[in-house]
Amino acid sequence: MLGNPETPRTPLPEIENFTLWCADQSHEFNGDIFLKMSKKAARIAQSGKTEGIISRKVNEDVFKSFCAACELKAFTVNSKNAYDLKVLAEEWEVSSLEKYINNYIKEKN
Repeated sequence: MLGNPETPRTPLPEIENFTLWCADQSHEFNGDIFLKMSKKAARIAQSGKTEGIISRKVNEDVFKSFCAACELKAFTVNSKNAYDLKVLAEEWEVSSLEKYINNYIKEKN
């Protein structure tokens, strides 16, 4: 599992849910958790919005693993999804997931 994420220095807005869209899929996160996990989501919420969009094509299994990781739930990293998951973690600035995947890649190479 992932370690505790760094908490942004600016107080986070209190929102119940944050919705992340990816093509025709969406996932509704508990706002409190996702804003602490994702610096990008925190910035979006600070601007008053409660939705984000992944504008490029992402495999459904990669999206599901990303969402689970960002909810501190069990998720799958394997040779088929590691690099795409790493790109999502970088894009959404989820540092704990980036570190986890970097360690996975280092161990497997």
